[in-house]
Amino acid sequence: MKITEKISLNSQDVTWLESVINYTKIYFVDGSFLLVSYTLKTIEDRIKSHKNFIRIHRSYMVNQSYINSITIQDKETFVRLTDNLELLVSRRKRNILKGITQNNFTVL
Repeated sequence: MKITEKISLNSQDVTWLESVINYTKIYFVDGSFLLVSYTLKTIEDRIKSHKNFIRIHRSYMVNQSYINSITIQDKETFVRLTDNLELLVSRRKRNILKGITQNNFTVL
């Protein structure tokens, strides 16, 4: 996936992305991350062709390939990634997950 002219990444190496004000942290399978000076919205617009990335929160975008499970606790929804990291799903983004629950992860 191409983020800029200078930054091109293999989408299978990226597990999730986190918005940090006007920057974005891109997290990789090996546990490392890259901080880039682009907003998450800018990156989202540039990688729209990669259908495995979904926006689950104003601050998070995840690679569907690394979703292990979806849990609902006390009216809040969480996505658990394969590395056991749990990310909150915003109320407005819950409907996006309904369309992808046929994949190989469980809804608890």
